[in-house]
Amino acid sequence: MVLCNVNGIVGVFWNIDNGAVMRNKLNVLLLLILSAVPILHGQNVISRKVLVMLVNFSDRQEQPLTKEQVQTIDNSVNAYYIEQSYGKAGFTFDVMDWQTLPMNAACDKTQIASLSETAAVSSGFSPANYQHRIYVFPGAGCGWTGSATLGGANQVWINTFYDLSSAAHELGHNLGLLHSSLQYPDGTISEYGDRFDVMGSSQSAHFNLYQKEQLGWANVPEMQTGVYFIDPIETSSGIKIHSASGEYYIERRTGYGFDSIFDNANFYPNVFTGFLIHFKGSYRNPFLLDMTPETVSINDPALTIGRTFSDGSISISALSTDEVSVTVPEMTPTPTPLPTPVCLKSNPKGKCLKWN
Repeated sequence: MVLCNVNGIVGVFWNIDNGAVMRNKLNVLLLLILSAVPILHGQNVISRKVLVMLVNFSDRQEQPLTKEQVQTIDNSVNAYYIEQSYGKAGFTFDVMDWQTLPMNAACDKTQIASLSETAAVSSGFSPANYQHRIYVFPGAGCGWTGSATLGGANQVWINTFYDLSSAAHELGHNLGLLHSSLQYPDGTISEYGDRFDVMGSSQSAHFNLYQKEQLGWANVPEMQTGVYFIDPIETSSGIKIHSASGEYYIERRTGYGFDSIFDNANFYPNVFTGFLIHFKGSYRNPFLLDMTPETVSINDPALTIGRTFSDGSISISALSTDEVSVTVPEMTPTPTPLPTPVCLKSNPKGKCLKWN
């Protein structure tokens, strides 16, 4: 048995004998085989317009990428979003060729944005007609490689390293997403620790189930005690269960499409044979839970066959590579208070003759 601290609650992991699992569905308290409500793959992608402005500085006029290389990256970003949104969202990009700004290399985001958009207007673009504006520039000694507004103005600054990962991550912030984190078994949280999500530290993996729900791409049903079949997140959804401290999101990965980067059993030994569990409670970000706390690696976080996680309130058991059993306490309904009677008519002595 291994103890793990989850959001301040001690969780218990234990190995269970497969033969002892209640596989006889007549003995399960509630059996619902869920092929996680299929998401309708949209025929018409809602495409958002993006202007990418390639700029450098008076004292630093490098051009780290060609315009054609940037366009190739942009095509990958669009394909990535179309796939992981189930055909609901994508981007169309216009790219402004390299322009030199009348300023020395610096990390003043406001000045970079203002001068870049002035250069864009001179080049025949109308920045105000774009839903997102990306400023790509050579290294200016900043303490970051990418930065973005959280919604609102929908601006992105990329310091040298413009690729699928940086563009998809920062555009995710524009759409309103925070980071995807990891919680270690000792309870500490790594801000970018989720290696299985671009909003964490992955190069190209799908957003996790919670993030997709926030964007309206995934319909994630909240389930009660029962046994559930989980479809792959790359093409469908998953489930969530409610605990006293928050929500647990259960998803399954198969290596389809952009998730194929995990198709290396030596490096990611259990991602395709178990379930990734994310938790969203009072902490600002959703975080991935490490379901194998006895190992040092964080490349094997899945809940695998024969294992159960419990936080003292709920429990999740992996019955097979696509089926889980969950136990959720029954909710006691709050009794409806009786209305206070009101006298509608009384006699001169104050005795009520008619109540409501």
